[in-house]
Amino acid sequence: MLLNRDGFVDCNERTLELFGIDSVESFAGHTPWELSPPQQPDGADSKEVALAHVETAFEEGEAFFEWTHRRVDGTTFPAEVKLSRFEHEGKPVLHALVRDISERKEYERRLEDQRDNLDVLNRVLRHDIRNDLQLITGYTKMLADECDGVEVNDHLVTILESADHAIELTKVAREMADVMLSADQEMQFVDLRTVLEGELDEVRSTYSKPSSVSRRRFRRSRSRRTTYWAPSSGTS
Repeated sequence: MLLNRDGFVDCNERTLELFGIDSVESFAGHTPWELSPPQQPDGADSKEVALAHVETAFEEGEAFFEWTHRRVDGTTFPAEVKLSRFEHEGKPVLHALVRDISERKEYERRLEDQRDNLDVLNRVLRHDIRNDLQLITGYTKMLADECDGVEVNDHLVTILESADHAIELTKVAREMADVMLSADQEMQFVDLRTVLEGELDEVRSTYSKPSSVSRRRFRRSRSRRTTYWAPSSGTS
């Protein structure tokens, strides 16, 4: 579409469809602020801001901004607008490229909702679940001092191993959530194979034959009759 300081002077068929206008002649009778709500989402007066963008494009050669437009039926849509100055019949005019970005805005809204949900999950992992698991670990160790028998000990070791593993999983989940919630992270290319192989090596070294090691350590602790106190439920 083409416009000068007085308003639109020409457009194509796609523009007519976008604004719901029947003809080029009808469209040419409008100004940019007439095809906009009175105020933009930030509360700014549409006419004042539109005139400022038009003047910037005439003076500097171009202007690029997001805008909320209004169709003739009253419905609105978010748009990206690029104004470019050029000469037409010996006079400076602006070419306006308007792109409907409704789908992108909806996608951004869904992403924001997902971030909010992830933030809630992150807080739960940091406090409630992790603290409950630490209580389970603490009370299981206390119970070990009151119980006898190899079979009972084996069951208690299984509980401890499972709780420790779950605590480790909450730590990993928290770290992942922190990364996903950090909007200012600088993106860079990485060798995914190297990263995965490193993580697998760490997991193998951490959990290689855990049962036998844990049982020996658990039985040694029982032989010393060490008294364990349940951890407090404070935040981690």
